[in-house]
Amino acid sequence: MDPSPAYSDRIFTTGEVGVAASKHLPGTPGAKDFSAVIKRAQELPGFTHEPEPKMVTVGFGHEATLGAAAAVLDAIKAGELSHIFLIGGCDAPEPSRRYYTDVVKGLPQDTLVLPLG
Repeated sequence: MDPSPAYSDRIFTTGEVGVAASKHLPGTPGAKDFSAVIKRAQELPGFTHEPEPKMVTVGFGHEATLGAAAAVLDAIKAGELSHIFLIGGCDAPEPSRRYYTDVVKGLPQDTLVLPLG
């Protein structure tokens, strides 16, 4: 599905991702040139108003997450947990498209992963 023309000039991709009619940023990890993204962002007008601040709790697992907060803090204090990653994305059914699974498998053992999807 092609992105809407209303914002397609503001979509850039990198790495494994590709979106029709978007600009791809070539290069290798650590050697990407993001100047086109920065230039486009500077050309845009920015926000026209400041929204009212509000808190929105989302997801069906927030109670389970909050219920584990004490155990997470104890693990951090005990040195058993050094990394917390929030991962938003999902893999495709094809074995060659299991990016997030591979990322999680490669994380250190003292890691907590909070998935968004």
